[in-house]
Amino acid sequence: MGSALIGLAAAVVGVTGTLIASVLSQRLLARVQAEQFDRQQQSAEAQWRREQQVAELSRRRDGYMQVNASFRRYRTHLMDFLWTIQKGAVTPEARERVEEAPSHLTR
Repeated sequence: MGSALIGLAAAVVGVTGTLIASVLSQRLLARVQAEQFDRQQQSAEAQWRREQQVAELSRRRDGYMQVNASFRRYRTHLMDFLWTIQKGAVTPEARERVEEAPSHLTR
């Protein structure tokens, strides 16, 4: 009867090991998938941040270009008015153009 019990015990240990192995492998797989998902989330968030930084830089660059263009136009108006003063041909229309020039800076 001793060998029968040893055989039964071996069978129980084998079946139990097989069942535990499947549960452990599922848990391990779930942990690996969760870690992979976390990495993907971090990667997506980093990509989103980079895109936001690029968009912000582009908006700032566009704003700087518009301001610089406005200042160049204003400077041109002032230089034209100074040229008109130097020629001695100042008209009310020329004064009005120079007075309106700063309002064009915000457009």
